[in-house]
Amino acid sequence: MHSDLGGRTLWLASQLARAAGRTVPTGYAALAGELPGGGWPTGTLVELLVRQAGVGELRLLRPALASLAPILFR
Repeated sequence: MHSDLGGRTLWLASQLARAAGRTVPTGYAALAGELPGGGWPTGTLVELLVRQAGVGELRLLRPALASLAPILFR
């Protein structure tokens, strides 16, 4: 982000492919290779866009959620 426009914030398209912070491993090498930072970003909203709900899309999140469970449910 740049804020040199009179206090306004400007997003650059080149910033879309960079991870803004920490990530959680996906558990899938091919998916990790496509995501900025190599994993699911933390502290942000992630939306899964599918043509039809219920085709197994939540399986993409299962390894990441399993890795976070011990931390979240102490």
